[in-house]
Amino acid sequence: MGISDEVATVAEGLLAAGRTLSGEVVGLLRRSALQGLWSAEPLMDRIPEPLLNPGELWTDRILAELPELGEPWRNLVRHLLTAKSGRPTRRWDAEASAFVEAYSDPPGCSHCSRRKRKPYACWVRSSSARR
Repeated sequence: MGISDEVATVAEGLLAAGRTLSGEVVGLLRRSALQGLWSAEPLMDRIPEPLLNPGELWTDRILAELPELGEPWRNLVRHLLTAKSGRPTRRWDAEASAFVEAYSDPPGCSHCSRRKRKPYACWVRSSSARR
C-alpha cells in the first residue's frame, strides 16, 4: 500500500464518518486520480465540492464568487468542466453559449476595482496572473 492508497483510505473513512474534506485535500485526490496513482472514480463521485481545485489565483477567485453569484453560475462552471479537449464540440460550445446568454446581465465583479466588469472577465484575466 502506497501513500496515495493511504490518502484514499483516510478520505474514504472521513466521508463515511460524515466529515467534509478540505478543498486542498479534494485537489490532492483529484490530481492523484488524474495521474493514475489509484482508482478514485467512486470516491470522486462522492466529492462534488469544491467545483475547482483551490490554490490558483483564478480558481480561488471563482470559488470565492460562486456563493454570491448563485446556482446558475455554478451550473455554468460545471458545464465548462465537461470540456474534454482544447477544441470543444459544436454542441458543447452551443450549450456554453446558452449558459452565458442566460446570464447576460450578471452582477459586477466583487473582487476588483472595476465593479461593472462581469465576473467571467475577471476570471479569465486572473487565469494568467501570477500569485
